[in-house]
Amino acid sequence: MSGTWLAPVAAAVATASGPVPWWFRDDDAGWDDDALWALLDVFEDAGVAVDVAAIPVAVTSSCANRLAACGREIDDDGIDAVETGTGHHPGE
Repeated sequence: MSGTWLAPVAAAVATASGPVPWWFRDDDAGWDDDALWALLDVFEDAGVAVDVAAIPVAVTSSCANRLAACGREIDDDGIDAVETGTGHHPGE
């Protein structure tokens, strides 16, 4: 993938007259839990909020419980969980 896809965003941020609001989202909760925990650690260490889109048919009870615990450990702006389709395939 070329690095130029982000150029318009970088240009808009560089020329903004004030702060630019951002949000981040992990779109695959349930497929690679170890990567998700590593990502959440980075965001927690940075004090930055992140949305976690869970794939209902892929999320284990262990993953769901850990996500719920993360939500209690971080302030209300830390982690928001959303659903990304039943199986994360078009049309679901």
